[in-house]
Amino acid sequence: MERNTTPTFSSDSSRLLFHPPTSLFQTNPQPQYPSNSEILFSPSDVGIPQMGIAEAITHSITSCPVETHPHLFANILLTGGCTLFKGFSERLLTEVRALAPVEFDVNIMFPPDPVKYSWQGGAILSKDPEFKSMLVTKEEYEEEGYRVCADKFDV
Repeated sequence: MERNTTPTFSSDSSRLLFHPPTSLFQTNPQPQYPSNSEILFSPSDVGIPQMGIAEAITHSITSCPVETHPHLFANILLTGGCTLFKGFSERLLTEVRALAPVEFDVNIMFPPDPVKYSWQGGAILSKDPEFKSMLVTKEEYEEEGYRVCADKFDV
C-alpha cells in the first residue's frame, strides 16, 4: 500500500503516489538518418541530385589544365567547419584516391584551424602589394563588361 503524502520534489521515488509503468521509459529505436558528413559525400541519399564532395574535388581538378593535375591532387587543403566531422579527412582521402588516376599522389592537408583558415588566407592576400592589380573594379566592369575579366584573368 502506498503512502499518501504531499510531493516534496525530492529524488526519493518511494514517496510517489503514482509509479508510471517502466514501458514508458524504454527507448524506442529511432529511425536512422545519414550523418551530416554522409550527406556531403552522398547527397543523392537524401534526394539531392548533386555529386558528392569527393566527386566535386576530382571534377574541379580534372577541369584544370592537365599539367596541373599531379600538383592539385597532391595538395588538397581542407577548410571550413564541416571538415571537423569525425573521420571526414580520412574518408575524403579514400574516396578521392579511388577517383584519381593511379599515377598521381593524393594528399589531404588539414590546417590547425580549418574554420578560420580561408579567412586568414584572404587577410594575407589583401595585404599583398600586388592585390589591387588582381581586382576588377565596378567602374571597369561597367565600362568594358566581361571582356575586362577575360583579359585580366586570361579566361
